Amino acid sequence: MRLLDMDLSEAIELAEHWLKTSVPSRQEIEIHQAEQHWWPANSIRHDFCRQVSFAIPCSQALTQIAHHSPRLIEVGAGTGYWTALLAQQDVDIIATDSHTNGYGLRIGHYFDVQQADAANAIEQYPDRDVFMCWPSYDEEWTTRAVAAIRKSGRLLHLISEGHGGCCGHEDMFNLLDAHFDPIVRVFLPQWPGIHDDLVIYRRK
Repeated sequence: MRLLDMDLSEAIELAEHWLKTSVPSRQEIEIHQAEQHWWPANSIRHDFCRQVSFAIPCSQALTQIAHHSPRLIEVGAGTGYWTALLAQQDVDIIATDSHTNGYGLRIGHYFDVQQADAANAIEQYPDRDVFMCWPSYDEEWTTRAVAAIRKSGRLLHLISEGHGGCCGHEDMFNLLDAHFDPIVRVFLPQWPGIHDDLVIYRRK
């Protein structure tokens, strides 16, 4: 069954399947990517993003994050879905969000999410690495957040579509190019028309 043919409960069940079975095969992804006219007809993705998460998790992504960063601060945490999954991996994680919520998210539905500006939160917890999942498209707070990661060796776990994608500000990616080294990339389950993945960056 394609993701586009599912209802929300079935999509969540499929996401839970990927949590147990690690990264899906290339064939699975190609099947789900086959639908070209995915928006706005893809209302299930809209519901999943608003009520669960913009990114579909898998066990390999969670394992890599937990392995590299047992202590994390998440900014722009939204519903707290990824936060809760990482906490189940024994990650000591604090979730924050500005709570401005322009996307209609159920803030803090899965995990307690503190109200805080992203850059301030990153500066407040300098001993924690940083996690960002689908930072808001073309918004300057994403650039300020990355700029706040100043300590050499500190890690940023970023789920996005990269340069030219639908996440973050282009200046944010320019900062990453200039001051961070990508050290790990994890291929994620994806919605049709979406090209996100997890990249772990280390501050130079």
